Amino acid sequence: MNTQGIVASTEGIMSPATVDASPPWAVWRASLAAWLNRCADQWAAAAAYEELSRLSDAQLEHRALRRDTLTRDLTA
Repeated sequence: MNTQGIVASTEGIMSPATVDASPPWAVWRASLAAWLNRCADQWAAAAAYEELSRLSDAQLEHRALRRDTLTRDLTA
């Protein structure tokens, strides 16, 4: 349900061949990019949960969601 784009790309900078040939800061940069992407995904899920949790059970059912599994559905 996350419609947000990628904040920072980790493609190509974490492959084993690239990591061995890269300066030490490149690995740190890739880790930072992955962390930023996880933060963005969690922020988007929290915002969606906040919005959807205000809906009635009937409105959630209309969207094929259930209140008791809402968190799991948003973070999956």
